[in-house]
Amino acid sequence: MSRKHVSAPAVGMACVMCLSLALSCGIAIHDSNVKSKIKLPVKALKMYEGDSYRIKIKKCKWKTSNKKVAAVSKKGKIKAKKAGKAKITVRKKKGGAKAVINIKVGKHATGIKIEGAMSIFLNMNQTGKIQATVMPAKVLYKDVEYIVANTNIVSVSSDGTITPKSPGTTSVSVVSKATSSNNIKVSSSVNVIVAGEQSEDDGNNRQDLTGSQDDFNIVVPSAKPTEPASPTDSAKPTEPAGPTEPASPTDPASPTDSAKPSSSPGVTDEPVVTDTPAPPTDAPTPTPTKAPMTMQEYINSLKPDPNEPLVGSVVVANSAGEERTVYFLNNSYTGGVNVSFDGYSYSKSGSVVDFLKRLENETIKTTNSAGTIEVYRRRKADSWRITMLETGKVYYASGKVQDTIYNSGYGIMIVEGNTIDNISIKGQ
Repeated sequence: MSRKHVSAPAVGMACVMCLSLALSCGIAIHDSNVKSKIKLPVKALKMYEGDSYRIKIKKCKWKTSNKKVAAVSKKGKIKAKKAGKAKITVRKKKGGAKAVINIKVGKHATGIKIEGAMSIFLNMNQTGKIQATVMPAKVLYKDVEYIVANTNIVSVSSDGTITPKSPGTTSVSVVSKATSSNNIKVSSSVNVIVAGEQSEDDGNNRQDLTGSQDDFNIVVPSAKPTEPASPTDSAKPTEPAGPTEPASPTDPASPTDSAKPSSSPGVTDEPVVTDTPAPPTDAPTPTPTKAPMTMQEYINSLKPDPNEPLVGSVVVANSAGEERTVYFLNNSYTGGVNVSFDGYSYSKSGSVVDFLKRLENETIKTTNSAGTIEVYRRRKADSWRITMLETGKVYYASGKVQDTIYNSGYGIMIVEGNTIDNISIKGQ
């Protein structure tokens, strides 16, 4: 039998036809050189120190690029060791296919640091910025969320930009994306005060209150240095001022005489003043609220306590009804000074002189660490502005180391308005 000779082109054509037929019939063709892919549930992981994560893929080999940051077991369990970055390589035992998981390990959040003051003052036409940093430095997530208590006053964007909407005061909570070791998000708070259309200097350039007092006269003395006598004591017209014979009820002392402090035993050093002599009746006459004594008489009645910075305080008013509170301070007192506004305290370890020097000479704008009080003075010729951030109440105060107004020999602080019940000055 003779063989037919088949040319090479014919063989090639036959192979092509067979391959086409196989594909059209759905027959799989296996090529041992093609690598099968590895399907991973994640391509990157962020993990807190100490966390674990298991990837369930069979018949694979595992390898880490940095054992100190992230370790991996033979079964694909990843263990976060310390803050840093690593790569976990997964490789098929057969076929050689591989995949990589990027690992970032970070620390738990411990707190949020706010740059600058804890209170931000804005006008309606200006924006502000909250600069917040999640601590520690190698925290896993550095992002924060801003939550505004009253969205009618301000809005805060994702980058911390504050945009005023209406005048008022509100708080902004800064909340971390990272959690603490007990799985709780950490937070801090910033107060935002929107002052309206006025500029920041409006209301701050009030003249130093320790300047001219015009026609200011005493209207209310404080209880310093001693408590005032009771109404029954002040109502006795026959009470002797010394070892002399009692005055006759029909011949009472004049108001100016009654303003002089008594030195007899049992009678306080605080001057007790009545508008008119008490009538010779058995019924007591109440002590009037007004005390028409002179400032010099009041100063003469003061007796400094070496253990306290405050010597005395008194409210004065002019003919227009404008009130001021005058505080006399003992310059010889060297202990710490605690000044409280509406219950919020300012404490300094320095002496009265140190406190008054700052009051007289400094120009600064600052907020206390609690974010409850802001103090500001633009120039020395201005009075201090003390703003209670939680209530919006504002005080204006000025001071001098040496009283050059009344020449009392004490240091002096003057506050606008009647503040005897709102401000206290004590030793530490």
